[in-house]
Amino acid sequence: MEAWQYEGRVFPTSGLSAVAGKQTEDISPHALNYADMRPGCYEPKARVADMDQAGVVASLNFPSFPRFAGQTFMEGDDSKLGEICIRAWNDWMLDEWCATAPGRFIPGTLIPFWDVEASVKEVERCAAKGSKAIIFSENPAKLSYKGARMRSIHDRYWDPLWSVLQETQIPLCMHYGSSSNMQRTSDDAPYLVSLASNSFILPISTTLDWIFSGNLGRFPGLKIAMSESQIGWVAPTLERAEYVLRIHEEWNKKLQYSGTLADVKRVLTERDEELYIDERPPTQIFKEQIFTCFFSDFAGVKAMKDLDAVDNMLIEMDYPHTDSTWPNSLKLALEQVKDLTDEEKWKVLVGNAMRIHNFEPAYPNAAPTSV
Repeated sequence: MEAWQYEGRVFPTSGLSAVAGKQTEDISPHALNYADMRPGCYEPKARVADMDQAGVVASLNFPSFPRFAGQTFMEGDDSKLGEICIRAWNDWMLDEWCATAPGRFIPGTLIPFWDVEASVKEVERCAAKGSKAIIFSENPAKLSYKGARMRSIHDRYWDPLWSVLQETQIPLCMHYGSSSNMQRTSDDAPYLVSLASNSFILPISTTLDWIFSGNLGRFPGLKIAMSESQIGWVAPTLERAEYVLRIHEEWNKKLQYSGTLADVKRVLTERDEELYIDERPPTQIFKEQIFTCFFSDFAGVKAMKDLDAVDNMLIEMDYPHTDSTWPNSLKLALEQVKDLTDEEKWKVLVGNAMRIHNFEPAYPNAAPTSV
């Protein structure tokens, strides 16, 4: 079996991570060797050829072996080695993978997010080299570093990172599952339950975390983008956020509450300082600073249009994972946006990504001349 090794741990490639070109009956979680994969899964020129076949102009790639936010390098015993590996992965991404086909890959880089000062330095280094996205965990508080839980985004500990991202105008990108917290309804529930539910549950929690954290109000230039998050949940989530805030804002500013309503051990304490709550309503916060990606969400496209949030959704294809729309990515995308105006189609399919990432794509000869 071919596998990666890191500090004595072995990481085979799951069959669910490289399904491009396979029939559904051939998909399984069993480990794969490179000979079992389509070359586009690991070779940049072959990836570009597959993108051309699917009508994809450009894409941002997330890591697999390092995991969606680089957690593999955080969980080792040697934190300095982890930082070195983060830098090596970023240099490979910028200088080799993306450089193979300029304008076809949106450069996204990792940070050693277990160390905020080192993260700031890596953002600055990668920004100078042309990074267009910084990859982060959807919820670091679910992760542990050296046996201790990491701090949540509600902790001002992260402010230097938010500040440098605002300064460099690089969006913070989070892939669902990057908290290593795929929720299960029960131990014996089919994995299908998690696959279907987590692409909604986790982005909803992340969005509400950011909206009520106050971070986006304190850093108005910070942009948050969620990959593989779908979009059908956005409208009801924002409606609920508006309702909850209207009823509970005042006491939440002054009091910290933990436990449940029926818990005799619940704790109610006065805050050391009044909670900062963004003056903007949740829907406005979302429209100005939060962006979501989808691959197949017909109901969501209509809901986002009704919400007047077309500027906040980006199409994706999830190549080469099991949710991938390849090789029919363009066809499916056009079917989903058929009821939008030509200007709105352009935004969803190309323009929003160009704006958020400050990225100019290089169009292949096979690219369509209109949408």
